[in-house]
Amino acid sequence: MVSYMQTVRSISISAGTAVQAYPLIAVMIASILKDLYEDYKRHKNDDEENNQVATKWDEAQKKFVQCSWKDIRVGNIIKLENDNFIPCDLLLLNSSDPKGVCYVETKSLDGETNLKMKNVHKKLIQYYGDKDLETNPNIDCLINCEKPNNGIYKFEGAMVL
Repeated sequence: MVSYMQTVRSISISAGTAVQAYPLIAVMIASILKDLYEDYKRHKNDDEENNQVATKWDEAQKKFVQCSWKDIRVGNIIKLENDNFIPCDLLLLNSSDPKGVCYVETKSLDGETNLKMKNVHKKLIQYYGDKDLETNPNIDCLINCEKPNNGIYKFEGAMVL
């Protein structure tokens, strides 16, 4: 507004030249370039993250296959092994531990480096029993859960086998 008012000769002290517009334009261009660079870096980081490899069950091939994190969809069965990164929100169906215990580090979410214990639900342990999950990890169930939100310590849902 001030730059525009400088162009009005009768009230301008700069003889009608908008001298404040030049530094304003320079600052805006610098800000735009900085934001473009940061967006480019964020896009590159997203691509790296989305192209990491996970192992999911392929129903057509009847075996676990490698895929990119970006190819994981709701309902896919993902196999995680020791020290794997978790590609998305997961429901723990089974564990190599006989009691169904799994330990998860959440430092990328909350900064805490201690391991958090997660448990497979008792009914799932009973359902799977000694089934060979490598040859048939399918489970016939219906899962109702809350919509995505920012609550990382609470989850509400129901699973009907």
